Amino acid sequence: MAVIAPSISTSREARKILRENGLIETSYRNAHAIIVVVRNGLLYPLNDKYDSVKKLERDADLQLNISGRRFHVYLFQFNKDLSVIEVYHDKYDAK
Repeated sequence: MAVIAPSISTSREARKILRENGLIETSYRNAHAIIVVVRNGLLYPLNDKYDSVKKLERDADLQLNISGRRFHVYLFQFNKDLSVIEVYHDKYDAK
């Protein structure tokens, strides 16, 4: 599972999620999916599809991440053309 988590708190949360689900972090090249953890107060801070991982990374970096009041956990799946599409999204208060 590849990971995008742009801050210390989102990175820590992503590692916790991987550990709780028995998943191992890997590179994009070896991954079938990407877990993205960001912080923001919005209901849906990221789009549901991106033309490339670079665009997804850019949007994740633009979130509040350090001070956002909610964690948002996304799971994106790779398409054959290397675009990505959301297959899961959850949000909960950051403590």
